[in-house]
Amino acid sequence: MKATLTLTKKGETICRHVCEVADAESFAAACADIWKELERRELDRATSVGEFMDRLNEAALDQLDGALLSFRRE
Repeated sequence: MKATLTLTKKGETICRHVCEVADAESFAAACADIWKELERRELDRATSVGEFMDRLNEAALDQLDGALLSFRRE
């Protein structure tokens, strides 16, 4: 089934991902895609590779802290 995963925090949409979900593996892959999107955004903001590597996981976790992941069937 086609589904939309939306990550929100404090009422603001952080990330929205439309995907095909058929089982646990495809759902996990959709969640991993959201994580990758958060990492890509951090890479775009970083002024150097060193800064990016220092903040890589911490920055994604900061964005996820207190966030809500919702799932809607399309």
